[in-house]
Amino acid sequence: MQGYLANIVIVVLLVLTLTGTAIAQDFQQLLGAVDRVESNLKALIDKEASARSADIAKLRKELTGQTVGAPADSNPVFGQFRRELDSLRAEVSMLSASRQQLASADPEGVTVATSTAGEIAELTEGLTALNVRLESYVNSNLTPPEAELAKTENVSDQSALSGIKLSGFVNASAIDDRNTDRSTFGLDETELDIEHGFSDKATVRADIEFVNDGAGGLSMDLEQGYLSYSPGFAQRWTFSFGKFNAPMGVESCDAPGRYQHSYAAISSYALPANLTGASLSTQFSPAIDAIVYLVNGWDVNSDNNSGKTWGTRWGFTPIADLNFGLSAVTGPEQADRTDSRRSVFDLDLTYQITPTFLFGGEVNYGMESKVLTNGEDAKWFGFLLMSNIGLSGNINLTMRADYLKDNNGHHTGYSQDLKAFTIAPRLKIVDGLEGLVEMKYEFSNHEVFYTTSGAPKPTGRLGPVAAPMVTGVQKDNRLSLAAEMTYSF
Repeated sequence: MQGYLANIVIVVLLVLTLTGTAIAQDFQQLLGAVDRVESNLKALIDKEASARSADIAKLRKELTGQTVGAPADSNPVFGQFRRELDSLRAEVSMLSASRQQLASADPEGVTVATSTAGEIAELTEGLTALNVRLESYVNSNLTPPEAELAKTENVSDQSALSGIKLSGFVNASAIDDRNTDRSTFGLDETELDIEHGFSDKATVRADIEFVNDGAGGLSMDLEQGYLSYSPGFAQRWTFSFGKFNAPMGVESCDAPGRYQHSYAAISSYALPANLTGASLSTQFSPAIDAIVYLVNGWDVNSDNNSGKTWGTRWGFTPIADLNFGLSAVTGPEQADRTDSRRSVFDLDLTYQITPTFLFGGEVNYGMESKVLTNGEDAKWFGFLLMSNIGLSGNINLTMRADYLKDNNGHHTGYSQDLKAFTIAPRLKIVDGLEGLVEMKYEFSNHEVFYTTSGAPKPTGRLGPVAAPMVTGVQKDNRLSLAAEMTYSF
């Protein structure tokens, strides 16, 4: 029994010895923290004092109307630090007796209140946090009043620049025409879009682009550049003036908005891409929107005749995820002629049937008076059907079938029925970067596709060559392959 008690006593003494030693070490850390705080505070005061000159003191007096003494005395940051340090120092002094006891502790025995360790830890934590803040001030470059004043003066400039939005994309591809056995790599387009909102009523936008000219070079253009203004009426109307994308069709002019590399024939030949003029748009209700515009003509910055082209689109969203639009555009498009008028009627539709299944379609009918060699009218008709299916989170598949009946060869250079089927899987590589592979098969009721290597190469949008017949071997079909990568930001 006595041996059992002796063992207990030995264990208790060992625990107390270890505890006392640990607390002694904690208290030494506490004292070290106090020393560091005092040292850093002194260094910070010295740094502040050396950084402040008589000129700065004078400037402060002019700005605040107060007498400036020693820089450290006028800095509220130091006052706060000193108050915190005094409070912590008072608590440390309350433990001075414990400090003496812990400093003289030996393995023979220690008597310490159980709350002392917790108090020491709490004080050490507070001193450490204060020390971290002090060191951040000591190691930082103190901002002089002149810099603060300049910063205040530039607030209006920064707020003005904060309204600028930058976006754009880079689009590159590799194309292989199996008829001519030619393939080429190319930078198709690089675009930078700049938009700035002056308020909730006015906006200015410019889309600067470099586009492959089909001859191995890049041509610079301004795809869009316009100002918009929305007066504060109950019915929100938006007036735009400048150059803007034509509000027609389902296929986007820019690569990030398209699901495939190439365009359908009606997008290439039967619709304008950009218009220069003025437009007025509004949203009558969540289900109905409209736009009307008066412009120079199809894809011309300056009018090529004395007439103007006008158009409109009415959009309808009867149910969620279903939208269709009715468009019409008419006006003289021939150079120095107003007796000829081109008119187009277009119906477009998109329906997000499920989160992973999109269906789209478009029907186009057009005519242009007095443009054929015999003085008659040219007419055309076309449509496209497309679907986009999400196969996984990063992969989707687009399929498209399109048709264009160019009765008189006015658009394509050949009187033909042009049909095409396109399939393109698309992969999201990382945010902003996507790649796709496209296979496009085109066929016509006439031999319109070049096969000889000496013939002119198809350029641009992978459509048929819009040129008269030339001597050489031609076919009524063509298979083309394309690989594309697009980075948008």
